[in-house]
Amino acid sequence: MVPGAAAVWEDVVARYGGGKLTLAEVLQPAIELAETGPPIGPVTAELWKRQVDLLRSTGAACMLTPDGRAPRAGERKPNPELAATFRRLGAHGAKAGFYTGPVADAIVAAVADRGGVLTSEDLERHASSFPDPISTTYRDVVTVYQIPPPNHGLAALMALNLLEVQCPDQDTLRAAGPPNSTAHAHAQVEAMRCAFADTLQHCGDPTHSDYGVGANAAGTSARRTTAAELIDKKYAAARAKEVGLSPDQAAPGPAPGDPGLLLRPSPDTVYFCVVDGEGNACSFINSNYDGFGTGIAPVGCGFTLQNRGHNFTLQEGHVNCLGPCKRPYHTIIPGMATVTETGELYAAFGVMGGFMQPQGHVQVLSAMVDFGLDPQAALDQPRWCV
Repeated sequence: MVPGAAAVWEDVVARYGGGKLTLAEVLQPAIELAETGPPIGPVTAELWKRQVDLLRSTGAACMLTPDGRAPRAGERKPNPELAATFRRLGAHGAKAGFYTGPVADAIVAAVADRGGVLTSEDLERHASSFPDPISTTYRDVVTVYQIPPPNHGLAALMALNLLEVQCPDQDTLRAAGPPNSTAHAHAQVEAMRCAFADTLQHCGDPTHSDYGVGANAAGTSARRTTAAELIDKKYAAARAKEVGLSPDQAAPGPAPGDPGLLLRPSPDTVYFCVVDGEGNACSFINSNYDGFGTGIAPVGCGFTLQNRGHNFTLQEGHVNCLGPCKRPYHTIIPGMATVTETGELYAAFGVMGGFMQPQGHVQVLSAMVDFGLDPQAALDQPRWCV
């Protein structure tokens, strides 16, 4: 898969930066950190240590210390090759500084050396996309926005719709107990299970003709289904009745999918959000997927290539089946919400954690909207993960 981060950094600065900063200026703090090496925290050190065998097997020596180990907590790990890559990107832009030239050549060579099929043409024709977000309202209080498929922000929106169906009265929900009471957690878990079952079946790359559901629950041919249909309030009501969502008992395993099969640790994601004094907000996420991704480091570049292609399926005819020039189902979902009545910003939000991400969105938003918790209190609540 073509790495997309370099292009999107440049495009975001150009499109939303207001001309106040250049890409080179935005990258300068990262360049300085790469040159000196930030102090390694204990959690990062432990996760890094778990990746040593992968990095050794792929020859990614730049990601290890000179004696071939992971850096320990408190140590610094300079990465001058990454600093040089960032300088080239800032000076020449994404097209000339990353998707063509020495960096692109190194990427293609690294993949080819391992039997891959990524070509110079694949890199050169890469471009960012700017799709319209998908959204739903929650309790008519907030409008929640997510990036459209092939990512699973769809699951968060579907779960919020289902939670409304199960618990239409906030007063009743609050009377049942505090956030994460048995009743509250049960309602959220059941909504999330149902949303995942649908998402794993329906979610695919919308730029391909096979976008939508390829078969119904019985395994027979069915028409394609859109994201708009899946987040329709009427569909949530029908789906809740069909699955048998109940406030006091678990529903049978919702057909057609089992999200537990895809749950995996995802310690690699970096999320941040920022709001300026003028009320502009940015919700932003980067991820290699599994820690160091593939573990493949293009020579002289200082980074490893992502392994987002892991989330393709090999099931022929499935909407998410592996294919050329196609994006897989993926898990990175920066979110944002506005006040439904006024359109004013309510929150920019996100979380790391792979398949935990839509679950975290639902839990935090429900705590804030349903129980009136402030953001810090909502974030401090215990978490569940199906």
